[in-house]
Amino acid sequence: MAFLEMINIDKAFFGKSANSKVNLHVDHGEIHALLGENGAGKTTLMNILYGIYQADSGSIVLDGVPIQIKSPKDAISHRIGMVHQHFTLVPTLTVSENITLGLRSPGYPFVKRKQVDEEIRTLSERYNLAVDPTALVSSLSVGQQQRVEIIKVLYREAQLLILDEPTAVLTPQEVESLFDILGRLRAEGHSVIIITHHIAEVLSLTDRITVLRGGKKVGDVRTKDTNEAELSQLMVGRKPNRMVRTKLPFSYDREGLIAISIQDAQGSIGPLSLHVPPGRIVGIAGVDGNGQKAFAELLLGIRKVKEGSLTLDGQHLEHLGVKQRRALGFGYISDDRLLDSLVLDMDMQENLLLTRFRGGECNHHHFIARKKLRELTEQAVEKYAIKSG
Repeated sequence: MAFLEMINIDKAFFGKSANSKVNLHVDHGEIHALLGENGAGKTTLMNILYGIYQADSGSIVLDGVPIQIKSPKDAISHRIGMVHQHFTLVPTLTVSENITLGLRSPGYPFVKRKQVDEEIRTLSERYNLAVDPTALVSSLSVGQQQRVEIIKVLYREAQLLILDEPTAVLTPQEVESLFDILGRLRAEGHSVIIITHHIAEVLSLTDRITVLRGGKKVGDVRTKDTNEAELSQLMVGRKPNRMVRTKLPFSYDREGLIAISIQDAQGSIGPLSLHVPPGRIVGIAGVDGNGQKAFAELLLGIRKVKEGSLTLDGQHLEHLGVKQRRALGFGYISDDRLLDSLVLDMDMQENLLLTRFRGGECNHHHFIARKKLRELTEQAVEKYAIKSG
């Protein structure tokens, strides 16, 4: 008997289907991957299981018993826990306070914090989740914060753990540590569902894989019986084409497109020099927090250059702002799109307008040209396959 069954799950937002007749079954003590491209419906399905959304139709069976999950509180009562891609921790509280937030801890209302801290230490040692219960969450690395989130669901005695894109913000060393932790959980009989689109990680870690595409289940395979080519084809609906890079019509020896010799005003970057020829893809490597983001912000003009120069085809850019550099062809995709790139309370059209209003493309005599804005948004959705709804 399967530990968990989700049967014929349907969910639509504003008439657009996110999940259509999706079936999922997870066994006791297995690591199960929910695999698919962005927008395939993976997180929606797990949000239904965790009670954040309610399915329009379908049923959930746990250990052979049909259950109703109307809220995360219901999910926790059924020993289901979820670690979200964007952590839900309070940075001004300690690790221990975050883990017990919302619970009636020993001694309530006067919590026996030392006793709680000792329980957390025991739990963290058991699963190799090294973390200091007394540390402020704001002082922790991303990997350590993820450990806190895992301890938080284990402290609530979860038997089924859902992890949404758990490796997205981790360094390779932290990913290796996470895999070890998940292996320990499996060995003790926990079931784990990982939401991901990273095929290599799925093949190295999981026992079974369910593939979603366009909100529908298109595959359910044992990891040992599949391979990267098959999973790729299931994810995208066709055999992937091998990319061949064509020869550029000019030599890499041509005068550099971007020449950089800079130090930023905040003192977190530089001095450094970099020369980027045209047509070249340059990687900036390093452990998270070692200046990669600051470097990108210097290029776009978000940060100010303190010393040195930044040139594009010989033109000095140090005095130009973000708007002028964007006009020259600079683009920037932040590592934290929710914080730096999107306004979550605004719809897709309004977000698109943020970078287009001043150019006159979407305004007429300082008023928004709604019809034109809608046309541009629809074109962007079609061109870039944006999953909306």
